[in-house]
Amino acid sequence: MGIYSVSLGEGTKNAVVIPMEVNDQVVLNATKETFAITPSFSGTKWAKPLTKYMVLFSDFAKKQMEQMPQIKEQEKQVELFVKLKKPLVSFSQKQIRKDPGNPVNIILMSLLMPSQEEGLSNWDPANLEDLRQIETAFQRNYADSPITGMIAQQVAMIDSQYQSYLQYNAGTMAAPEIALKNPSGTELRLSALKGKVVLIDFWASWCAPCRKENPNVVRMYKKYRNQGFEVFSVSLDNDPEAWKGAIAKDGLIWPNHVSDLMGWQTPLVQSYGIQGIPHTVLLNREGNIVGVGLRGTQLEQKLIEQLAKK
Repeated sequence: MGIYSVSLGEGTKNAVVIPMEVNDQVVLNATKETFAITPSFSGTKWAKPLTKYMVLFSDFAKKQMEQMPQIKEQEKQVELFVKLKKPLVSFSQKQIRKDPGNPVNIILMSLLMPSQEEGLSNWDPANLEDLRQIETAFQRNYADSPITGMIAQQVAMIDSQYQSYLQYNAGTMAAPEIALKNPSGTELRLSALKGKVVLIDFWASWCAPCRKENPNVVRMYKKYRNQGFEVFSVSLDNDPEAWKGAIAKDGLIWPNHVSDLMGWQTPLVQSYGIQGIPHTVLLNREGNIVGVGLRGTQLEQKLIEQLAKK
């Protein structure tokens, strides 16, 4: 059993991903225009749910392209994303609970995983049990398949992330130390800011969503810095000039900017569980993590709550 990409011509633009078992005989019906958008399948146990998934995903993608550009606020964009994704998620949950061992679940399970857009704060932890059901069924039905091992790794990773998230919200986990150089070559340490409420902001000059969020971080810094708020920016850049230029252009006026200029190879990706940027980590005055992946109103509300604690 495996996952295959079927293309119409060269490249991946007109391609559709399908699960295949030994001896599967699948029929794919589509026109040139609908091949990678809303094809229909028949002949296998995964054909009907995959056909339904493709229709729902096409509708989701279309509405997202139409409506998302009209919304400027990050928080409102997340709300819209969750709303538009809901039919896909509901379908996937029902299908997985009905038949957890169906090969189509390799595709559907991604909809139950925490996404960069939503973060764990908007994720339903009940999805973790559905993912575990897939893992159990695949271990029973496809024990020798590499895909089964990959599913087990993904479920374990999500479980670990969620447990860490619970600890973050409890404020009992200390932030790993960060000791890196600023643009002038001076080493700055995160621990030196203990006693302040600190926002660790992982970003990069090449990251468009990061640059889009920067004005909001600047606004909050100006508003709350006299109340004990600090920003500790960690760049995932490789190019020092691009990093310095973005700091200046975006008006990031706080003094704490650091980077090892290793991009995604920085050890901090592992120690802070970074899967995408922007990635924010809010610390209380004791240096413990109290929020991860917060933006917009959610971030500001949590910040106000922590600043009120003396």
